[in-house]
Amino acid sequence: MNQTNRKKEDADKLLQSVREKAKNPREVQLKGFHIASLYAQAREFDRALHHVQDYLAVKPSDVRAHRLLGEIHEALQDAEKAIQSYRRALELNESQKDLVLRVADLYCRVDCDMERHRYWAERAEKFFPG
Repeated sequence: MNQTNRKKEDADKLLQSVREKAKNPREVQLKGFHIASLYAQAREFDRALHHVQDYLAVKPSDVRAHRLLGEIHEALQDAEKAIQSYRRALELNESQKDLVLRVADLYCRVDCDMERHRYWAERAEKFFPG
């Protein structure tokens, strides 16, 4: 069994276990970040998206979840939604310098005004000169 299949199997097992032990749907939602992380590692991005969105419904200020949501959208080739998610993660925690660079890079792939491109390029250059 290859690594991706093993990770999907791990995610499926975790989801089944959480559902069996949960007393209510909220408990399943609260485990959504971990479930989504495993599905993302298994490259099951649609399933990961579902679980991270469920998690964010109960924990809307979780920086890690917004970052993961951005990674999932990026993997699904949705640059605009990835930008939104990464920007929300940055609003919650500005110290994620690598996300500034990612947002700047993603803005190069979508249609938007030059000022926005310039702003994010300059912001990234402050953290990563040259």
